[in-house]
Amino acid sequence: MKQKNKSSFIIFVFTTFLLYFGMFFLFYYYPIGDSWDFRNNLWGPSYLLLHNQNPYKIKLLFIDSNAVWLPPAVGLFSFLGAFPFETSRVLWLLINLSAFFIVCLLILQPIRSFSEFCWILLLALFPSTIVNFTMGQFSIFSLFVMVFLAKFYNRISPWIIGLFLALLFTKPQLIIFSLPVFIFRLILEKGTVSVLIQIIWIVTGLLICSSPLILGGENWIYQLIENLKGNTRWLQPNPFSFLVQQIGLSPLIGFIFFAIALSFLFYYSYTHNMYDSIILSMAITTLLSPFIWSWDFVLLFPLVISSYKKNNFKIARLIILLGFSSITLFFLVIKISGYNSDDLFIWIPSSILFLLLLAKQIENKFYSGA
Repeated sequence: MKQKNKSSFIIFVFTTFLLYFGMFFLFYYYPIGDSWDFRNNLWGPSYLLLHNQNPYKIKLLFIDSNAVWLPPAVGLFSFLGAFPFETSRVLWLLINLSAFFIVCLLILQPIRSFSEFCWILLLALFPSTIVNFTMGQFSIFSLFVMVFLAKFYNRISPWIIGLFLALLFTKPQLIIFSLPVFIFRLILEKGTVSVLIQIIWIVTGLLICSSPLILGGENWIYQLIENLKGNTRWLQPNPFSFLVQQIGLSPLIGFIFFAIALSFLFYYSYTHNMYDSIILSMAITTLLSPFIWSWDFVLLFPLVISSYKKNNFKIARLIILLGFSSITLFFLVIKISGYNSDDLFIWIPSSILFLLLLAKQIENKFYSGA
């Protein structure tokens, strides 16, 4: 049996590498989307920073663009600005692909059979994943860091955790729930003093990551604020955007969503381990963060896989697999048909979460443990 499992794992890893290189050559030779977000938010600011110009004055390079990613990634990845855009695009693609496949292996552990390779294929075909690669987005990297920390936080030095978490402040809307939950679990496990030390390391990490910008002066701060104010208010695929921008409710509704969701997550975290608490908080982020896009739906992946692997009822697991496949297919069809307005995809997080709840209820009702 051990020999069989070892053979399955080797085949699994080999096939994963084939998929990795296949996807790399696909996005390298057919750069659909032209890494637009990477160009405007990371390469452009890094290039300007290395040439002693305001990193957020992106219109010096691209008239029709805006730079809104926060300083940590711009500072830490500023070396990308030393290369031509095409070279940096490929480097960022490699970073994103590596983060994606590593996080797939992390959330699929333990790998029971080669058949679980189909999940990597499914997650790779999920449109949110594809958009991350074609547009050069940050969501997969954020997913990787949060999953890595949730699994290995007890084996990593606080200063490394602080550096990783500081980097995630590049897009703070993606950690609006997972960071407070992470801190809450640390308080329960290690006490207040350890958490205060960890917070100091997070602040130190922010200063380290942002130091190339800080040392360059303060003009970038005002330009960043102007960029954020001037950013187009597109309709987004979340209830907050629907209620505020389409129905006309007060933005204060966002604070109500946040308070209710965070209270529930703290209650859940009190009786669950770090990993389970973090993956649920990331899934809730796709539903209730006030600023979320369809490419951020990759944050749902760990909960989907965890629900599938923990479910003991074969029919319930099949429902998760077929249900997620159907959602992925429908998502792809809408994208391919040219309907790219992001608010059209508001149904995806709630559909996936409903699917997982349904499978759990079926397991509870029909699985006897026999």
